[in-house]
Amino acid sequence: LPSIEITNGQTTEGDYVEFVVSLTNPSTENITVSLTPTAGTATENDDYNPQVEVLINGVWTPASEAVIPAGETQIQARIKTQEDDVSEGKEEFTLTATVLDGATVNGTVTGIGTIIDDDGMPSILIGDAVLDEANGVMVFKVSLTNPSSVAVTVDFATQDDTATVGKDYLSTTGTITFPANTTVQYITVPVLDDNVYENDESFNVILSNPVNAEIADELGVGTIKDNDLPSIEITNGQTTEGDYVDFVISLTNPSDK
Repeated sequence: LPSIEITNGQTTEGDYVEFVVSLTNPSTENITVSLTPTAGTATENDDYNPQVEVLINGVWTPASEAVIPAGETQIQARIKTQEDDVSEGKEEFTLTATVLDGATVNGTVTGIGTIIDDDGMPSILIGDAVLDEANGVMVFKVSLTNPSSVAVTVDFATQDDTATVGKDYLSTTGTITFPANTTVQYITVPVLDDNVYENDESFNVILSNPVNAEIADELGVGTIKDNDLPSIEITNGQTTEGDYVDFVISLTNPSDK
């Protein structure tokens, strides 16, 4: 009396996981089995298509049951996995073969299907930002090249360039977190307004210490646009004849030029 067995299968996401359902020795009767996939760490429809295909006369055919003909010892089955752009670890589902008709020593066997991710670790990038100094808060966009199935974190800190901390902007540090399956977060830095006419100034936001990702672009440049172009004014003057007339020529606000 034969026993029924099933192999495990493994593939890269987007391809088929193949299984072989077999008997330890031929039977004198047909052996009919049902084929049932079950989600594990892999999710039905998201990670694999639950439709089983069986190789019949050289053609892959959708089927939920299969027959091992009398005198033969095996059939082949496969399940299509789904391609995605999410960075994730290995994921698994199972395929269970249950004897519906025919005599075997055991009635049920289960094989494990393993899906290997091909998306790689995501990279983190930070964009530059530009703001009129009167508008208060500069926003930097930080993004991942592709989603991750686990949370991604990265530290950040501001750094002087031509702008000076405490005079042109406020020092800002912290950690941003990308929850699983997200790709965009934002960093905000307060910008200080003054009344001095000056060149546009800049500071940097530096990324460091990534977790579950790598940094592709660590430097975001924040440009503060000056809004203090002064006007020139002059007073009128008056005096008694024979004396001086005084005038005051002034700027509406200081200039560093």
